[in-house]
Amino acid sequence: MGGIPFTTTMILWLNFAITVPVAMALGFDKPAPDLMEHKPRPLRQPVLSRWQWIRIVFLGLIIAAGTLYIENAYQAVDPVPLVATTMAATVFSLFNIFAGITVRSETNCVDPGYHP
Repeated sequence: MGGIPFTTTMILWLNFAITVPVAMALGFDKPAPDLMEHKPRPLRQPVLSRWQWIRIVFLGLIIAAGTLYIENAYQAVDPVPLVATTMAATVFSLFNIFAGITVRSETNCVDPGYHP
């Protein structure tokens, strides 16, 4: 579609139907039991560590590559660009749901069914 991966309507749909519910679900996670015992981070320490930046860039590249691969694969098979764009949006949505699930906690695996 002229070099535009998603239409404006698709971007709004992805934000409201996929990203917002995943973010809300993350917001309702129980905090770590010892959260208030943690000391604040030093003022000079960056908000995101080097490892977090690497993870963000890596996940972004995987999501971009997977979405573009599916879009190109469907463009080669079906001459209708709407099918390729729809498949790309679907794959992008699934990647975002997966990414939301994987960012729950870096230090604590919280299982709602686990009671020590």
